[in-house]
Amino acid sequence: MLYIITIVLFAFWSILVIRKGDLSWHSVAGLYVTTLLAADTGDVACDYWLNLYDLPGHLLKNPASDHYLGIVFSDGIILPLIAIIFCHYSVKHHRPWLLSFLFAAILGIMEVLYRQLGYMVYHHWSPWVTTLLAFIAFRILAEFAGRFVHRSPPVSYRFRLLCATYVITEWPGAVLSGIMHLYKWRPHLFADPYADDRFTAMTIAVVMGGLAAYLAPKFRDREKPFLFLGLGLVSTVFALWASRSGLLRYYRWDHLWTVVRYMTPYLLVFWYDQWESASAKGEPPLVMW
Repeated sequence: MLYIITIVLFAFWSILVIRKGDLSWHSVAGLYVTTLLAADTGDVACDYWLNLYDLPGHLLKNPASDHYLGIVFSDGIILPLIAIIFCHYSVKHHRPWLLSFLFAAILGIMEVLYRQLGYMVYHHWSPWVTTLLAFIAFRILAEFAGRFVHRSPPVSYRFRLLCATYVITEWPGAVLSGIMHLYKWRPHLFADPYADDRFTAMTIAVVMGGLAAYLAPKFRDREKPFLFLGLGLVSTVFALWASRSGLLRYYRWDHLWTVVRYMTPYLLVFWYDQWESASAKGEPPLVMW
């Protein structure tokens, strides 16, 4: 329940700063996808790969699902909202060191509270490490806050597309595999099945995001539906091959759902690309019909 309360508080705070007019929806989207990619990589690495801490959500009966739900809440909602709020104040007050310290302190205090209430379990960790890493991350973000908020110059189109492709293609996996256990990647790179699944899924999402970011600028707007359709087909064929090879295990799943799961996100990636491209050109977005 503490995660839900935190989400509501930061969502309300972020709505207030967005309504002030400094942040466009393009800025919000760019900050969201960038923060989620960075936070997801860090949390999954520290939690599953290195076993430094756990983030139980205390909302689901299945301990494994509940454990991953905490990461989904943290990386997918709470930290991106905090990044949006931070960038608003960063461009408004131009005091990067002070703001970085204050927001890092907020995260440190939150972590102490979470640990006291059982929503974070340390194995080899400390709130001082979180505060230090958060301070470094906020200080770096402060250097780019103006580019996210004012978009003059904007953050690299390729970087934004990479992050957006990662987020759009990985969110379904986080829910369907991480929380619902409908299927699992199991190439046996790690002894822990969850670490194995998350590392593989995240690697695939980053590789496909990199391909999208590299290829998209080389295609004209009317050719891009075929590009993203092709990327969806590549992902789908790879997943079907992995299933036949035993690298992808079905539980309550089948090939039809695999096709839907790996094709559908690229339709959203296409729309995101068109939305961003149209904004940069000052034109209405291209439609598929």
